[in-house]
Amino acid sequence: MRASVRTMIAALLLSAVGSAWAAQPDRIAAAIDNNQTVVLKGSVHPNAKAQFDRGLVDPSMRLEYITLQIAPSPTQQAALDKLLAEQQDSASPNYHQWLTPEQFADRFGMSRRDTAKITNWLRSEGFTIVQVARARNWVAFSGTAAQVQSALHTQIHRYVVDGEKHYANATNISLPTALAGIVMSVRGLNDFLWKSMVARRMVPAQGAAGNLNAFYSSGGQNFLAPDDIATIYDIKPLYAAGIDGANINLVIVGQTDITLSDITQFRSGFNLPAINLQQTLATGCVDPGTTGDLVEADLDLEWSGAVARNANIIFVKCDASHGGVFTSLQYAIDNNLAPAISMSYGGCEPTNGQSVATQTRTLIQQANSSGITFMASAGDDGAAACDFGGRPPATGGLEVNLPASVPETTALGGSEFNEGGGTYWGSNGPNFGSALSYIPEEGWNDTSPSGFASTGGGKSIYFSKPAWQSGGDGLRDVPDVTITASADHDGYLLCTSGSCANGIANDTFIVGGTSASSPVFAGIVALLNEYLVKNGVITKPGLSNINPTLYRLASSNPSAFHDITTGNNIVPCTPGTPPTFPVAQQCPAGGQFGYSAGTGYDLVTGLGSVDAYNLVTGWNGSVITTTTTLTIAPTSPVNFGTSVTLSATVKASSGTATPTGTVTFNDAVLGKLGTGTLNSSGVATFTSTTLKAASYSITASYGGDTNFSGSTSSPAVPYQVQDFTLAVSPTTVTVTAPGQSGTTTVTITPLGGFNATITYTCTGLPSEATCTFPTAATGGTLTIATTAPSARLDKAPLGRHRGLFYALLLPGFLGLVVSAGNRKRTLRGGRLLALIAVLAISTLWMPACGGGSTTPKNPGTPTGTSTVTVTATAGSLNHTATITLTVQ
Repeated sequence: MRASVRTMIAALLLSAVGSAWAAQPDRIAAAIDNNQTVVLKGSVHPNAKAQFDRGLVDPSMRLEYITLQIAPSPTQQAALDKLLAEQQDSASPNYHQWLTPEQFADRFGMSRRDTAKITNWLRSEGFTIVQVARARNWVAFSGTAAQVQSALHTQIHRYVVDGEKHYANATNISLPTALAGIVMSVRGLNDFLWKSMVARRMVPAQGAAGNLNAFYSSGGQNFLAPDDIATIYDIKPLYAAGIDGANINLVIVGQTDITLSDITQFRSGFNLPAINLQQTLATGCVDPGTTGDLVEADLDLEWSGAVARNANIIFVKCDASHGGVFTSLQYAIDNNLAPAISMSYGGCEPTNGQSVATQTRTLIQQANSSGITFMASAGDDGAAACDFGGRPPATGGLEVNLPASVPETTALGGSEFNEGGGTYWGSNGPNFGSALSYIPEEGWNDTSPSGFASTGGGKSIYFSKPAWQSGGDGLRDVPDVTITASADHDGYLLCTSGSCANGIANDTFIVGGTSASSPVFAGIVALLNEYLVKNGVITKPGLSNINPTLYRLASSNPSAFHDITTGNNIVPCTPGTPPTFPVAQQCPAGGQFGYSAGTGYDLVTGLGSVDAYNLVTGWNGSVITTTTTLTIAPTSPVNFGTSVTLSATVKASSGTATPTGTVTFNDAVLGKLGTGTLNSSGVATFTSTTLKAASYSITASYGGDTNFSGSTSSPAVPYQVQDFTLAVSPTTVTVTAPGQSGTTTVTITPLGGFNATITYTCTGLPSEATCTFPTAATGGTLTIATTAPSARLDKAPLGRHRGLFYALLLPGFLGLVVSAGNRKRTLRGGRLLALIAVLAISTLWMPACGGGSTTPKNPGTPTGTSTVTVTATAGSLNHTATITLTVQ
């Protein structure tokens, strides 16, 4: 009721101010004159340095996707900040009232007249308009390097950085004075794209067949299957409660094509359902083809879907010449494609600069206003984010990555398993999972002389500390949460570039990195959205920035996290580098920098890793634990077709309130059997007359609600639904002649422990044919006997001479009558005449009495074809099979 009232109030407020939004004031007061300009400071990429400069590009070179990013006015930014806070405040009418892109445009974008002024100016300079954002906060256009030089007053040069060829504007751009304070940044004048955070390695083939058999080992090296992650991070109880991501959209952003067969082989190899995948090319982009980012895309798609197994996954892609993964992200947000977006790309803050950092935050704040949760990898180079993909010692300074450092981003760090002397791995299960429970973790750091391999973490140089983070340094800290990321201990199995073509057990491609952490956690966020919708906590998917709630839960519900207190992201560095950076960001005299994990929040693992079940069920505040018990009536065993009622009673561990919501009844093998809704007494039932004949192991799982945690009945209740099947083979029987027999075989297959006595009947037999049935419990030979034709004996008096008997009988009878009638007569001649007449009549009557017929015969079983129905009966159970009988 409160939610519906809140929605109504918000709708009234939106209606009341709708006209004001439509009449948003113009900000461009003067004509856009390219002869009166102002420098846009910070618009040169930090890597566009003189030592890397290789001269001008060809003036005719086209820059295909340049983005003019519009800054909100101070008034708009203040209003946006206020709205974002109110959308997370349950007491506000704006609580969870997410904006569409058009609503965002009317409040925080350009006016329509200002939009027209900018696009007209760009066209007048010879540019082609590619796209105007639905939110009216950016305009994408294309043109040549010569047009850029004329309109933006900068040259495009070629650069070679770390052996890679690039292009970029050599100096700060200048814009017409009329756009001062309105245009925040211009993106797309360089091709320094964000890079993938994946850590990969190929594992040598093992075993006689050259496969990774098994995906565990008692001594150390293990490989992660989806069921391992589900066990370690306590996701399985959510699956048991029917929470698997169904009907939730999840976006993965990338900059490459994929080969769908890799994804299919991954999911089939681990017995996952077929993926619900939609591939989308961002507007204005061209097909990127298969690039070096294929491994990243496969990792993100396979492992987000390995967690949110029935989610609708949307892969948005764009080619490098049109901005790559950043354009993909921009498109996904501007079209409000999903309540959760995962990005496994980034770049360190100094290399991108303040302008890009601010532009990125503006974009992600727009996402938050639409209810979108954005997750990004913290990085794989330890505390040396600017030494991306390099080797120690670090020279780029003590830094963190964008977009992970944006306060509205949930930044994912990496951990590594630390089993110690415990037993945490068993043998492979049916889906290759071998983890037995949660495994203790430490901060991931496998850095070696061959390269950095450690979780990103540290302090932002651009963003101040958000209210929900504690600490006195005043800076945004990274990461927020952590998921296992080591490719060495223990890496994620991945299907890519056909590596699983010979079956998942023959795959030798193992990956890690915070590129895995982000999609795995994004899958958990998808499950969180589904759970909250199903339990009526939210009316539709969408949680916006989840960081405030994560930090609050760490205090109020610490069981939702695994606090990681050991490990570090300390890496070697060259003292005094970089010399141009502030001392706090330089490598100290000791030749290493970074951070160590500790109790509570730390700059290595954030709040720690998550217990997904406790996180999801405890999301809406302090929850009361529950217990669930299961009863089944009637008692086992029962015959198929019997009405069976499963009853679950859910009780709270404290208080007098009754849990609400649904209970899912599951079998260990067959999965979900049905659901029931808790009544006012905390009892949910599910009744069925069609439970399959089988031996069951049944549990009842309560999904929880706003005030109560979920729980599952234990131990599982064994239950048998009995039945049998009847089959005959062959189904045609031929008897060569009446009087002969034919046979077929009857097979009885018991189901669900069936062992009752079966009786048989045959119907549809021709005359004078019979069935003889098997006596064994499992069936046997069924014989159909027929009858041959034969002579038939009369049973009338005197047998075959009965006609003569009746013929003689009649005159005697008539003679008596005549004699009696003439007793008084004395004339002998009259009696004689009467007797002669009687004899004459008797002679005529003899043929009619059978005296002249032939001897009749018994015809036996007739020839021809019949359909015979065999019925097997055991109590209330009966099954039939048909036989085609031919008597020749």
